[in-house]
Amino acid sequence: MIPFFRKLRQKFIFDSLPATRRGKMSTYLAYAIGEIILVVLGILIALQVNNWNENQKNSVIENTYYCRILEDFEQDRKLIFSSIALADEKIEYSKQLILDLHRSEKDKQTLLNDWIKTIRLEVFVPRTVAFDNLNSSGNLNLLKNLDLRNALSQFYSNMENILRQINQNRDELVERSYPENAAGFGLQEVEYMQMSLGSKVLEVLPKIDWIKDENHIYFKKFESDLIFNIAMYERHKQHLNRILDEIEEPLNRLEDTCKKIN
Repeated sequence: MIPFFRKLRQKFIFDSLPATRRGKMSTYLAYAIGEIILVVLGILIALQVNNWNENQKNSVIENTYYCRILEDFEQDRKLIFSSIALADEKIEYSKQLILDLHRSEKDKQTLLNDWIKTIRLEVFVPRTVAFDNLNSSGNLNLLKNLDLRNALSQFYSNMENILRQINQNRDELVERSYPENAAGFGLQEVEYMQMSLGSKVLEVLPKIDWIKDENHIYFKKFESDLIFNIAMYERHKQHLNRILDEIEEPLNRLEDTCKKIN
């Protein structure tokens, strides 16, 4: 009812005015309405421009993340290829050690120094800086390509599981390699241990030349550990190849996206 009476009052005032004043009032009302419309349009245009600028800014950030993650993937792939090649070298090295052990052409000290090199499984540390930053900064929703965003999330989740298995294998490899009786096995004859212990300590430690006896417990353990090492390196390669398989799809998507950007 209030709006009705307000309009009725306005009409009564307008009808009671002289014709000349009615014209002036009509002009004033038209001008005022026009001003209001212009202000409203200005506000709407400003909001649109602001939204456009914000979208452009987010688009730049989004595209930057795509290309940064692509760089991480490319570096990871190179590192994986290098790690696989290194695992192959250690496998061949271990196989040669088995042959050298049975041929008895090398002394125990030489074999032990060669053996130490075979138990050092390199740690694979992927580059996840860009994606970690994307998550920690709360900018994950900036990735508008939902298929690519889901592919990235799935990849990093799968890779985390694979890395856990790689680290477990590495720990098992190192733990199994060192014997309970290190002195009897001859660990003190390894080059870096000799330097650390010194001649006086080395003189009092046992010197058992078990490499000449195929039935000796250390001979069998040495041979068994070398075979175990080969198995662990083969398993290591399988894990790394799984990461290569997992990385293929999101990497291709990122390459296509970054090509369009650039």
